[in-house]
Amino acid sequence: MKRSAYATIVACPLAACLLATGCATPPDEQPTPLEQARQAGERQVDRAVESGYRASENQSAYTVRIRHNPPRCDAPPFEAFIHGRWTRVYLEAGRQQRKAIEGFKKEASTLGTRTVRGAPSGWRRAETDVRYMTFYVEEFEP
Repeated sequence: MKRSAYATIVACPLAACLLATGCATPPDEQPTPLEQARQAGERQVDRAVESGYRASENQSAYTVRIRHNPPRCDAPPFEAFIHGRWTRVYLEAGRQQRKAIEGFKKEASTLGTRTVRGAPSGWRRAETDVRYMTFYVEEFEP
């Protein structure tokens, strides 16, 4: 009887430990080296793009190509070729340039792209809470 009580005292905690560790979920699988390299590359590109945006916001003005490319979601209808890629932007302008933007929007399917001179003027959030750059158009290039 003594032996049975001793075995129960020792066996119960031991069994509980084995069940707790034996049934534990396995640790998250580590991504493959290829996946880790891809993720690291994406992080580097994201940091570089953000750094480029910050640097470009400090310029007084520069020339970019724009195109009218209406999305199916709540994103700006214009894109500017900035830092080597097309980036969705909201366009801002004075009265005269707003008329030129509206004219470009109407003729965009035949014009393709236009070259404008201007500068980033900040950021604006869409209704979906995504941030997009705003670009102030100073003038349309001929």
